[in-house]
Amino acid sequence: MVYKALIVDDEPIIRYGLASTVDWTGAGVECAGEAGNGEAALGMVEEKEIDILITDIKMPKMDGLELIRLAKRSRPHLKAILISSYNDFEYARQAVQLGAVVDYLLKPTMEPEDVTRLLAVCRGKLDEEKSLEERSALLDREEKERKRHGLETELQRALAGQPADLSALTAELPGPYVLSIWRAEVDVDPEKQAQRLAALLPGGTACRCGEREIALLLSDRKADGGTGAAGLSIRQAHAGMKDGLSFTVGISPPFHRPERLPEAAEWVRNAFEAAFFGGTGACYDGEIRRRDGGDAAAVGHASPLRAAESGARERSAELRDALSRQLAASDEDACERTLRELISLWRSRPFPPGEVRKMAGDVLLRMQSVRPYLKAEEKLELLMDDHERLKRAGSLSEVESIVLARFREGAGAGEPLPVSSAAEDSAGAAAIQNAVAYIQERYRQELSLREAADHVHMSRNYFSEQFKRHTGLNFIDYVIRLRIRYAKHLLETTTLKVYDIGGHAGFNSAKHFLKMFKRESGCTPAEYRSRMQQGGGGE
Repeated sequence: MVYKALIVDDEPIIRYGLASTVDWTGAGVECAGEAGNGEAALGMVEEKEIDILITDIKMPKMDGLELIRLAKRSRPHLKAILISSYNDFEYARQAVQLGAVVDYLLKPTMEPEDVTRLLAVCRGKLDEEKSLEERSALLDREEKERKRHGLETELQRALAGQPADLSALTAELPGPYVLSIWRAEVDVDPEKQAQRLAALLPGGTACRCGEREIALLLSDRKADGGTGAAGLSIRQAHAGMKDGLSFTVGISPPFHRPERLPEAAEWVRNAFEAAFFGGTGACYDGEIRRRDGGDAAAVGHASPLRAAESGARERSAELRDALSRQLAASDEDACERTLRELISLWRSRPFPPGEVRKMAGDVLLRMQSVRPYLKAEEKLELLMDDHERLKRAGSLSEVESIVLARFREGAGAGEPLPVSSAAEDSAGAAAIQNAVAYIQERYRQELSLREAADHVHMSRNYFSEQFKRHTGLNFIDYVIRLRIRYAKHLLETTTLKVYDIGGHAGFNSAKHFLKMFKRESGCTPAEYRSRMQQGGGGE
């Protein structure tokens, strides 16, 4: 690095002599300018970012000692070389006490080589101080990083309900506290986003707490000693994180003891339930929910809530059973009205999001079971696709779109529904649809005709007759087709061994799997896999 020097003297001949005779290049210093007095030099020090002053002591308007003292306010690292006459000798000695003065030279005897030598000394001192500052800054950063990592680790442990050293958190963050969890709507690097969040809210501690989630702990205390600052800060940071990414943020109520972090995380999860019904990409306040065994007032209030939830669950089951009968009767208008009523019931929020997704999956299974124009393999593929889409759905609106799209797809296909001319037996058709849903959930396990018949409260013989009547397949053939379809999926997408695939698909012996696969597909599993790898058709 080349440092900058300024020559300050009220004698032009001295300034000229220094500027023209000193070996500036050899000293590794740039002569950045000259000034005739301290006052003029002071403005140039900051403007030109001067590192070294070569200055006389006695000058008009402002002497050299005052110049050094004032210049160090803006350039603390400044070094100075004093040049003086014999009359200023004692002043020069006193000036060394300022700390910035490296040495002094007497005008009558100084040589250019003396100035060059002292410039090199100044340069060495500046290099040394800069190196020390950089080392000190590095140590500070390492210490801050170590402390940050320690706080993040303890926060992660506390949120997971593991033993944690909370004294470090309380020492760094005064209570009360507010916990927020930031859930990304797409795949992100949580560690990188946690660092961004910590930069936006440097007073908090942020850490990864899930696959696409970041936890942020903030003090809720204002600078004036009041509280209530954290919620606003979180919402402002949420606006600052919107650069192509969407985060849904749950915010806990304030709490005073860090030992309550696991509870605060539960309160935040309650906010994500509100996000499921209200839409993603926004901030939601969590709420404290009393658990069973709370005070008497809470228990008395919970009783009617539980009754309402039980009633809503019964109503949901009634509507889904009604949908099965309407599907069997090919009454599309009634089906859509029932679906709308069911979705409206979900919107009233009597169930948590996971239960809504499960009910929606049941509805999709019922709709699939009445689409005879689809092969069992195609139904299985749709089932797997729908399951993944429901699993990823972040809001009730997405669930509604998936359900209604599947219904309209089936209604607009122009195909007959599977009740043949037996609309009068809509109850039997609904039972078989229920059984089909049950089978599609369990076909990869040990599954018997008796088990499926018991599920819909039919005798084995009557169930077998009704199943063939409404699906066109025997029970065992239907199960085998589902298993073969899943086996094909594994052959196409994994490197599992053939006999392992048979087990995963639900066959209890490799021999039976090979026999059924060839019967249904016209080739062996190995031939099918080879055909798929070569880009051939699967049938």
